[in-house]
Amino acid sequence: MEHTDDFNDFNPQVYLDDYYSEMSEPNAFLLDFYHKVYSEVENGSLLEIGGGPTIYQLISASAKVNKIVFSEFLEANRNEILKFQNKDADAFDWDIFFKYVLKLENKEDNPINVYEIKQRLREKIADVVKCDLTKGRPVSTDDKFDIISINFCPESITDNEKVFIDHLRKSFNYLKSGGLLVFTALRNATSYSLGDISFPAFPVNEDYLKKLLKKEGFKDIKADVILFEDETMDGNVAISARKA
Repeated sequence: MEHTDDFNDFNPQVYLDDYYSEMSEPNAFLLDFYHKVYSEVENGSLLEIGGGPTIYQLISASAKVNKIVFSEFLEANRNEILKFQNKDADAFDWDIFFKYVLKLENKEDNPINVYEIKQRLREKIADVVKCDLTKGRPVSTDDKFDIISINFCPESITDNEKVFIDHLRKSFNYLKSGGLLVFTALRNATSYSLGDISFPAFPVNEDYLKKLLKKEGFKDIKADVILFEDETMDGNVAISARKA
């Protein structure tokens, strides 16, 4: 298997098919986590940092927030979000994820409600913009947000701890004082595969992340974990915290 840190080799279609074509136990775990976290939110703005080609992480948020700005480095990934926004025929089919969230929201699982919840998310995504965590200001906005959502990004683009922490700190700068951090990460990952290519990862776990967030000025830090067997990682970590 070829190992690379050139993310121009990242194929969103392969990624989506590999990781999101079914409602796996880890995917259900993530949706349960998002539903729980956002059930305590009332209104506000959200910035998605490095969202990749996925929208599942924002389905529950769309019921609560007023505005979502979606940021992502790769144009190919941003195009996947725009396909969803524009109802393109070749957009990835997220229906099993929407149906799962519908049940969490105690709504009937029928085509009308699936359509409505999709529309709810489309209407809340106000902009899809570039994010480059190697830059001093990764997202071109002076806005501060009530919520920062970071999902499988900083630990999945480097194997260097200093770079990982630097990426996180830059992301935290967009969060208002008292704002909510929603953060999911690969657990103890050394890399991850995409077809016949593998990409770098920096290994983190819940204890490491709790200590790091506390050091960075966060409070009310709560972590959920799911463990599973994989060649390059052993689970997922899902964290919520408040910026002091």
